[in-house]
This record gives sequence, C-alpha cells and structure tokens, in this order.
Amino acid sequence: AAARALLEREKGWVKREWGSSLPVALAYPNTYRVGMSSLALHGLYTWLNELPGVVCERAFASYERHIAVDEAPMTLESQQPLREAAILAFTLSFEPDYFHLIAMLRAAGVPVRAEERAKGDPLVLLGGPAVSANPEPLSAIADAVLIGEAEEVLGPLLAMAREGWQGRRDALLRAWAALQGVYVPTEWNGAPVARRWVRNLDDWPLASTIIAPDSEFGDMHLIEIARGCGHGCRFCLAGTLYRPPREHSLASVLEQARRGLERRRAFGLPAKLGLVSAAVSDYGAIDELVARLGELGAPGEPPALSVSSLRIAPLSLPLV
Repeated sequence: AAARALLEREKGWVKREWGSSLPVALAYPNTYRVGMSSLALHGLYTWLNELPGVVCERAFASYERHIAVDEAPMTLESQQPLREAAILAFTLSFEPDYFHLIAMLRAAGVPVRAEERAKGDPLVLLGGPAVSANPEPLSAIADAVLIGEAEEVLGPLLAMAREGWQGRRDALLRAWAALQGVYVPTEWNGAPVARRWVRNLDDWPLASTIIAPDSEFGDMHLIEIARGCGHGCRFCLAGTLYRPPREHSLASVLEQARRGLERRRAFGLPAKLGLVSAAVSDYGAIDELVARLGELGAPGEPPALSVSSLRIAPLSLPLV
C-alpha cells in the first residue's frame, strides 16, 4: 500500500509488460526517500529501459522512512516479486547498505551466496562506488560486479543476458567476464579488472528523470554538471574512482535545466534546480552557468538553485 501511494505521486515512471522482455529489477538497498535522491538510480532506470527487449522496474529495501526488510520485497511499478526478475541489479554507494542487500535477498527467497544459485534464480549484478572501490567483501554474493562507470557497458551486458539468461548460468557469466569493467568472481584469473569510465559525459546526460516528491530532494530537478575531482584529497573516493575529472558542456547542462524546469512547471511544481558534482564551484563555466540559469526563469521568477557541495576557494561572487 505504501509503495502504491508513492507511485501515485510520482511522474515520469515507466510501466511495461514483462512478457518476453528481459526483466531487470533495479534495486537500491535503502529507503525509497534516499534511493530516489540518487542520480545514478535515475540514469540507470532510463538507460536500462531504453535498451531493446529490456524492462526495468525499481525496488527498495523500504518504502517507509526507516528500514525494516521484514516481508518479501517487490518491484515498485508492477509489484513483481524480486525473484521473478532475470537480473537483480543493485547500486551501492555506502557500505552499511551491504546488510540491507543481504536482507533483501533473504526476504525475496534468493540464495545469498552466488554458488548456491541455480537455473531459475536471478543473476545478482552489483555496481556503484562502494563496490567499485572494493568488490571483495561481496564477492561471495555477487554473480558479477561492474567496476567503474556503467553507462557504456550496459548495452553489451544486457544483450548477452537477453540471449543467455534462460540457458546455462556459467556460460553467460563467462561471456560477461570477457567485457571490460565486469568482475565475475567465479571466472576471475587474478588479473586486474580494468575500470570503465566515460570519455565524453555529454553522450550520457544525467538528470532527474522521475519526479518523486517524497524523496529527500524531491523539491528540485537534479543535474550532474561534472564528475570526478582534480584536487586528489586522499580521503575522498570521488577524486580517485572518477578520474580523470570531466565536465558536461555548458550547452548540455542548460538543456537539461530547461527540460527539467518546463516539466516541473507543467505539473505546477516549484522551479528549483539542484547542481550536482564533487565541487560545484570548480565547474569551469560556473559564473556563466549561474547567470544563464537565472535567465531560464519565467518573467520575474528565476529558478531557485541548490548545490551539492562547494569549495571555499574558488568561490566567485556571482555564485555566492
């Protein structure tokens, strides 16, 4: 009931019949409020549903404000049991969510250890910064782990799965292991797994695709403006995992902002933008971006701006 109520308040989600498509459950092992504030989840949901022969639905550890995985989790869009999916794709940003992942598998009736799964069980695919940095704590659980940025490997990965998911698991996993950036523990030969990273971010614009008013940042349209960081602070994962630092072009960011504001205004929602990067103030054209975003407002109503993080230096007067 809680999931259906949230779905009724959303705008922009996709529901299609599973039928002969490859069913993927995109799972975030935390609350809906936290998961729907993740730009990665928005991007993955869009990119997976754009692939031919694939239907992707979301799942969360909880649809309440607290986490209590005490009943069989189901997908949000059509309330399908998770074990009915061909692939359970978990995105993991934080290590404490590993416990919620295990709880979700148990509650769904999916064997927790990869070696105990057989034909008919979903393939458990893990990705995200936490497991990219160190996949070994979950190597006994994962059928496969995406190392680095997933955008460019999703197509070939899912194409292989469409052809082979109803056949032998070991054959499909061997095929996956041959892809750059895919770590398959049972097929690993000890060689380093090359990290995937996107050369041109404009090929993969990343912004809110679902209006989810009940999420932590549900009052704004989120836009990724850059990825990575050039400062190299030793404590920071973003500065290491997302090397080299890259930016979306000014034109691309402005286009994402224009679309997002038009959509929010069409539904009578506040015109608010959230700029996302490791340090928004480091964006090369930040002053021009702020000025141009102000021009996107209705007469006398520039959009409100929020930022994910700033550095004290540089911190320009226009940005302030």
